[in-house]
Amino acid sequence: MLFITPSNIHYRPATSVDFEKIGQLLHSCRLPNHDLNPQLQYFFVAEMGNTIIGCAAIEVYGNDGLFRSLAVSDAFRNLKVSEKLLSHIIQLSKEKELSGLYLLTTTAPEYFRKKGWVQIERDTAPHALTLSTEFASVCPASAICMSKQV
Repeated sequence: MLFITPSNIHYRPATSVDFEKIGQLLHSCRLPNHDLNPQLQYFFVAEMGNTIIGCAAIEVYGNDGLFRSLAVSDAFRNLKVSEKLLSHIIQLSKEKELSGLYLLTTTAPEYFRKKGWVQIERDTAPHALTLSTEFASVCPASAICMSKQV
């Protein structure tokens, strides 16, 4: 029997061959997956063996990033996988010298508040982000917009 521990989980940047599995994970977590774009998004994945169990991404727009697609398979929740993925995305944002990260959420505003994100009015997000598919069509107008300085 294989015990699931954080030390069995490995984190790495996604490659183009991961996108089908990422799409399946997002679908299973009821998150949008129809607008995945390996040329636009930087994904990190968490994997155990050859199975992708978590993912998170940023889309870069000038000096800002759109954080999206944070998902973890049900069986691997409560192992701090989402925290590790978020940490990798923040580190990548610093390496890319982004000044701010933004997100839209309908289900997890409290989680992000605990991680230092601040709720903002959607129309105050950087203009380039508002033209993204996430802002323009994927997330409903009722989604909460949040930001975090990098």
